[in-house]
Amino acid sequence: MSITIKQLADKLGTSTATVSRVLNDRPGVSAEMRQRVLQAAQELKFRPSAAARALSTSRSRSVAFIVRKLHEPWSADPFYPLIMMGAQRELAANGYGLFTYWITAEELDAGTHFSWFDERSVDGLIIAGPELSNPNIIRLASLGLPVVLAANASSRYPIDSLSSADREGGYTATTHLIGHGHRHIVHLSGPPDWYPNSSRRDGYLQAMQEHDLEPKIIIMPRLEIEQGTEAFSQAVQRYPEVTAIFSTNDGTAIGAVRAAKELGRRVPEDLAVVGFDDVYWATLFEPSLTTLSIQKEQIGRLAANRLLEMLKHGQQRPVRSYVENELIIRSSCGCPKAVAGELPEKEVTYLENTE
Repeated sequence: MSITIKQLADKLGTSTATVSRVLNDRPGVSAEMRQRVLQAAQELKFRPSAAARALSTSRSRSVAFIVRKLHEPWSADPFYPLIMMGAQRELAANGYGLFTYWITAEELDAGTHFSWFDERSVDGLIIAGPELSNPNIIRLASLGLPVVLAANASSRYPIDSLSSADREGGYTATTHLIGHGHRHIVHLSGPPDWYPNSSRRDGYLQAMQEHDLEPKIIIMPRLEIEQGTEAFSQAVQRYPEVTAIFSTNDGTAIGAVRAAKELGRRVPEDLAVVGFDDVYWATLFEPSLTTLSIQKEQIGRLAANRLLEMLKHGQQRPVRSYVENELIIRSSCGCPKAVAGELPEKEVTYLENTE
């Protein structure tokens, strides 16, 4: 297997830019370093990739959209396809194509798809969702391509991101339940290292603390209906006084409703439930789910737009940007039934430069 420019640079203790200048016969490199690079390239049988050849001449005008593969098929996941659709439309309007890579964390750990990005000659990466751990995100960013996170952010690493205002959403959901008179509100949260989960949990904690209420949190290993069912059963055992649930996504909220019914608790009469995401099937259950609506297509569009700016002007200091959510009132929280109108296209962007 041919080595990459980065591996060649690491071997020589120099930068990828220096190696690239030598291999493309460009000025700005000493004669000694030029000789070292050429000799090492020959000894290590370096073969320029399709991406490297494209970058030395012109762009491929294509972008990779990366999502972690969970257990369900792509068609059953109503969240990420809408983000992808927004990104695809924005890229197409600017003459770019989009390749979708739906991969497992294990495949990413093994580097299976790194050669795909290389051979496809993509100009940049959009990484969607929180399910790719930070080390994996950093591995992708180390490819030397522009990277934007969509529906995620990194608090530890300086990477551009476009996500929903998750902390504000968690605060809104919790204060809505408090406004209904609830004092025993349990938050069903996901893995702590997933940025959206931790942000939504922070919003919940802020609202509970402001009203002098005791936080009650159940951590779920995954965010699927079954985990919501199990988490609610745990919540009832640990906090039998619970009267309301704020769940970190709609799937687990639906799971909580299912478990409540099995235990003889009526929703919303005995238990109020609020979810997060507003997936299309949130209205198909009885009672219909009150939830925070995320502008998924808008996030995809803005993530693609940010990537296009980076391709046009070069990489600058990374910025985290946020898009507002909207509380969609339905039946599960105890409010009178309401028909939500279309979510307006409104954006809140905090120009927060990461260090």
